[in-house]
Amino acid sequence: MKKLLIIALVFVSLFALVACGETKEPIDLVNEKISLQETKLYTADSEDYFAELRLVDGEDVTALDGKVGEKSVKYIFKLKPKKLDMMNGEYSVTISGDKGSENIKIEKDVMGMSYSAKLMNIDKAGVPSRLTIVYNDKNFEMELADMMKDITCDSKKAVEIAYNELKDALKDDLSKKEFLREVTVRYINNRKDAASPYYWYVSMLKSKDDYFAVLIDPKDGKVINKKVL
Repeated sequence: MKKLLIIALVFVSLFALVACGETKEPIDLVNEKISLQETKLYTADSEDYFAELRLVDGEDVTALDGKVGEKSVKYIFKLKPKKLDMMNGEYSVTISGDKGSENIKIEKDVMGMSYSAKLMNIDKAGVPSRLTIVYNDKNFEMELADMMKDITCDSKKAVEIAYNELKDALKDDLSKKEFLREVTVRYINNRKDAASPYYWYVSMLKSKDDYFAVLIDPKDGKVINKKVL
């Protein structure tokens, strides 16, 4: 009987240790609620066009409801003509890289001022480096620049910095098992000035009107600004 009791106590102790091992750190709970995360950005700029190619791990349908839906990893390509007479006509775009090239089909956006495409991969091209744009039989060659090449703070580190900056405000949104907000991580700049510097913009939200946000310098991880309710 005594031996059985000892065995039972051992099992109880092991169960308690396993249960304790399942406790997650707050930052782990936050990372589980990332609904959109941009991890690569390439851009090309000329007197005729501005183009960008973003690698995104994000929801297939954006809801901004504090939850995380089905996600996929994809490249999002956007082309903005700078001249009104280039807003209509037939476009063909080829992305070239260190492995080869990939032809993509672009469509005019709803507002009619740009063209875009969602690509599940560009494996044939490899690391992208050049764009070839054909518009009404005219060829435009553009070099793609890696806008994250020299940064020291990546998207994962940006989430950690944002959490540490906001953790006092987030106390009511963190339980032992769940974070009650979704997290979006975008790499942004002043869209009116293509040459302006980029920053990480990390938002932790329940809805489009209920959110906290932090702006972070990717070169050194310094917090530039933040929004707290």
